[in-house]
Amino acid sequence: MRGMLKLTCSLVFLFTSTVSFGAINTVPDGNRHPALASTCIQAVEGDPWSCLPGSGFLVAPQIAIAVAHACPWLDSVKPAHIGMTFDEKIISPSRVYEVDQFICDPLFSADNTDVQDPHDLAVVTLKEPVVGIRPFKLPPRLGFLDKGNVPYLTLVDRGLTTLVGWPDFPVMGDRRYGTLVMSDLRSGAIMLSPDNKHPVQVCYGASASAALFTNTDMVVGVGSWFSDWTAECQGPYGFTRLDTIQARNFLQAYLPPELLPN
Repeated sequence: MRGMLKLTCSLVFLFTSTVSFGAINTVPDGNRHPALASTCIQAVEGDPWSCLPGSGFLVAPQIAIAVAHACPWLDSVKPAHIGMTFDEKIISPSRVYEVDQFICDPLFSADNTDVQDPHDLAVVTLKEPVVGIRPFKLPPRLGFLDKGNVPYLTLVDRGLTTLVGWPDFPVMGDRRYGTLVMSDLRSGAIMLSPDNKHPVQVCYGASASAALFTNTDMVVGVGSWFSDWTAECQGPYGFTRLDTIQARNFLQAYLPPELLPN
């Protein structure tokens, strides 16, 4: 446990301006969305796996999507092994799939302060296929979200009960989900912000949490950033879109063509 808390705090402090780290106002997921992953590391060969909240989702039996802002941190930590678990609970996971490659979009810059950056994406390939879990689907076409009014999304993530005490007392929640309201759709990001009409809607979301087209298994955004640490559910937060030309140009180099239809 001590190693995991130290690891998680390191992630938060490194990406203070861009990272989000858990969902509030969610309900237990059970087994509704098992394709949500958590990235795990073995700091030293033979150590137990330490797993992070959020951290990706499965889109094919051996392929997951994560975020590029994880790469500078992974490079600095230099773990002996990287893995992913799909367990509902991430403390002492029953199964971790070892990562073969963690490939970040080379056009992403950790120094970029543009919260609409469409390049905060990574492709993760696994050494073995994940068995018994149906992957999420990707948007069926370029600009899918531009074609109509999509105000509601389903956020799937690891939950936080509250921000109080974070990051000194991080909460490693189980998989959870809830409905959120999209406040703005921009060229590179799905934007979310406080909504007086929905005072208890889901807010925040860990890095590489999944934003689903509501009532479907289609993921349209990946958790990327939020801006306000001072009060719960007050500042805007956002998800990198998966239907942009920038996202598709990066993903198509690593994903089978049938996952990205025209």
